Amino acid sequence: MGGKVAIKEKVKTRPGVPQRRDGKAASAPTSTRAPVVKKTEAARTHAPVVKKGGGKPGVQVRPRVKVARVRYPSPEQRLAAAFRRMYRGAVAYFRETRLEMRKVVWPSRRETVVYTLVVVAATAVVGVLIWVFDIGLSAVLRTIIR
Repeated sequence: MGGKVAIKEKVKTRPGVPQRRDGKAASAPTSTRAPVVKKTEAARTHAPVVKKGGGKPGVQVRPRVKVARVRYPSPEQRLAAAFRRMYRGAVAYFRETRLEMRKVVWPSRRETVVYTLVVVAATAVVGVLIWVFDIGLSAVLRTIIR
């Protein structure tokens, strides 16, 4: 009775991934769908040869490829389309602006006053510094010129 007991290890599986018999994921995923084959230009141009009736006997001709005609809009249609685009763009701009303005967190009255005082004080300090440098540089230039 002292034999070894085999413990089966539980393997986590992912949905959609094929599993091998031992429970591990297969090395290459398999697909049940058929592969998509793109037609190349050569495959499209080499259409089956069809006999053309009423011509010379035995002459075979490939079918013609129909080309879609491009219809250019009139100047009035282009102008109307341009105005529609401008109108839609303006409407979208104002709609997005309104949505963004709803997200704004506006400062309180006290915060606005404090921020205004900070800006005025900083402007005054910078103005005084520029005035001092101006006086100093003027004095230096006057001595150099004399």
